[in-house]
Amino acid sequence: MSQFKDEILQVFPYLFEKLRFEFVDLDNDYGGNVVVAQSDTMRIRFVDDRADFFLDIGQVADPDRWIEFYKIINTLKAEGRVHSEYKYSNKVRSVSRLLELYFSQIQNVLLKKGSAPSEIRLGRF
Repeated sequence: MSQFKDEILQVFPYLFEKLRFEFVDLDNDYGGNVVVAQSDTMRIRFVDDRADFFLDIGQVADPDRWIEFYKIINTLKAEGRVHSEYKYSNKVRSVSRLLELYFSQIQNVLLKKGSAPSEIRLGRF
């Protein structure tokens, strides 16, 4: 297992222990810097880009389409469903805390067909 996968397991244990996410084999993991985990319905892409960390979320039903994590968080914030004083961070532990805190709301946005806010557009990687 790659060092980055090990880090993801340590920092996001709730995904694997409680929510039944598993790592997906990728054709190209960009030198071990991209990791994807999925559950029955959701996919999460973790990207380690030098000193920055990014997270994208998508659906298993459409594996090539992703939404940037902070686009979802900002949409939830605009709807009053996320604490208005959260701080943007590109550090893995901060992102993990936000994802864990708002996971169910993020899941609801992704899984309710036709109800995703118009400012969230799924993008191709």
